[in-house]
Amino acid sequence: MSLAEEFNDNSYGRKLNDFVLSVQYGLSPSSSTSTYFQYDFMARLLTTRTGSSDGGISVTPFSQLDAESLENLRNRLIDLGGKPPPLPGAMEKTGLRKGGLNP
Repeated sequence: MSLAEEFNDNSYGRKLNDFVLSVQYGLSPSSSTSTYFQYDFMARLLTTRTGSSDGGISVTPFSQLDAESLENLRNRLIDLGGKPPPLPGAMEKTGLRKGGLNP
């Protein structure tokens, strides 16, 4: 089994709002030993925490994450009814930038 298949088989995703996908990785959605990932497509941040009381929280900007994985996760949020903004790379491909359209 590939790493991606193993992750997908052991993860549970849900939409928190139009911009945030929450993914729980562990034995079951109710397991306290799970790891939780929140992908905030508006703030472009990944927040990671463990389910145990001694676990910490880490925050990672999307710029440090794999673009293909982010696109797959964004599509998962859309499948769940979310409406996330386009990823920065997708904006460049369509001719958009921060200031508007490219000349």
